[in-house]
Amino acid sequence: MKIKPTVIYFFGALGGLLFGIDSGIISGAMTPITQFMHISAAETGLMTSSVLWGSAFAALLVGKLSDRFGRKRLLIAAATVFFIGALACFFVTHFWPLFIWRVFLGCGIGIASASVPSYLAELAPAAKRGTIATLFQMMIISGLLAAYTIDYFFLPVTNLGGHTNFQYMLGFAAIPAIILFIGGLVVPESPRFLVRKGQIKEATAILLHMRNNNQAEVEQEMQEIKEVAQCGSEGLATLLRTARPATIAACGLAILQQFIGINAALYYGPVIAGSVLPAKDVAGSIGALQHSQFIAIIFGIVNVLATAVAVLIMDKFKNKSLLYVGGAMMGIFAFVFAIVLGLDPHQEVVPAGLLIVFVCMYIIGFAFSWGPIIWNTIGEIFPLNVRGVGASIATFFNWAANGLVMTVFPVMIAQKADGSAPRIWFGFLVFGIFCFVAIVFTKKFVPETKGKSLEEIEAQLATTHSELAGESAK
Repeated sequence: MKIKPTVIYFFGALGGLLFGIDSGIISGAMTPITQFMHISAAETGLMTSSVLWGSAFAALLVGKLSDRFGRKRLLIAAATVFFIGALACFFVTHFWPLFIWRVFLGCGIGIASASVPSYLAELAPAAKRGTIATLFQMMIISGLLAAYTIDYFFLPVTNLGGHTNFQYMLGFAAIPAIILFIGGLVVPESPRFLVRKGQIKEATAILLHMRNNNQAEVEQEMQEIKEVAQCGSEGLATLLRTARPATIAACGLAILQQFIGINAALYYGPVIAGSVLPAKDVAGSIGALQHSQFIAIIFGIVNVLATAVAVLIMDKFKNKSLLYVGGAMMGIFAFVFAIVLGLDPHQEVVPAGLLIVFVCMYIIGFAFSWGPIIWNTIGEIFPLNVRGVGASIATFFNWAANGLVMTVFPVMIAQKADGSAPRIWFGFLVFGIFCFVAIVFTKKFVPETKGKSLEEIEAQLATTHSELAGESAK
């Protein structure tokens, strides 16, 4: 019995849910870990960024593995790593063992984030690729919201069955990992991967199923895929040579997506709340932490709702236009938050609740632009013969940039053990600057890909490369 295309897309994007849970769970777990293990701000940054460095390492390796073994097997591998890593984190209570296991867990995130966007892009029809790719982003932020909620309810747990609250938080991700594993077993392989392996009949059958048995559409698409697949598989040298425009665009967008700071807002939501809201309880107490965690849940809900809107509008507007508008919106509200909080640190003039609204607007700006579009671009912009390694390299830069930001951020904002940070305004000031740097980069280096087939995008970038080569020769 064949699975409906919508179910295939759901399972394909499910890696994003675990991506969100495992990366976002630290938002509520970090302060209990800090208090339990008595670690410094620098060690807090290392613990927060541990999964990110693991993700960067795995993403660097995924390209060759994806081109050799296929996207489907990597989904199964990611689920296995998620399960083992989450289960191990449930049992450890010391800094370095927990750090090492979270690095291992991050490898699962890296595998999923480098392989899922390409998998979805290669299954989806050109007219709906933006919407379907946004499903991955929806899964990520749904996972973040789930992580915030899990943290909120486990915060009061001090000793249940010999385990404390942060152990339950970190171990919870083992449950959805099982679902992803099952999904990985039943979804089909990417038809473009199968064509490259010479399995034309199997690829055609999958495309027919995914295109509602539209024979004419599938025949045309298969012809385009075959022509591109004849180029064979290439590696890093091709990325830096004939695929250079795609490499610059994808890697630049991947880095800037992190430098504009969204993950600092999402991972450190409770710290932001604890820094701007008047405490109802003693700072660092369970009551105060739950109060701050509740605000993080609000951030998560805003993110989910805004991304749901993004799903509806993604294929109605040009990608670059959304990146311009979203980047400007993020930059403006990051600056407003930083300036207002910097000038009025005790909220004597501006209500603390308004500062939370500024952060929500900043998140909304990301949700319909720099969130889904970057993953969509990474999945579609590279030529077929280097798509696996290209997505791998771009994802590596994304996670490395994320790890750098998260390692430095606690020190930058002077985070305290009670979950507050007196210099949180400075972090948003830096992020605001990078938002406008990102807009300039988009205008200069990023091509418009909306509504084009993967093969048309490849031809467009090949023309761009030829033009650049001609100018260099002059």
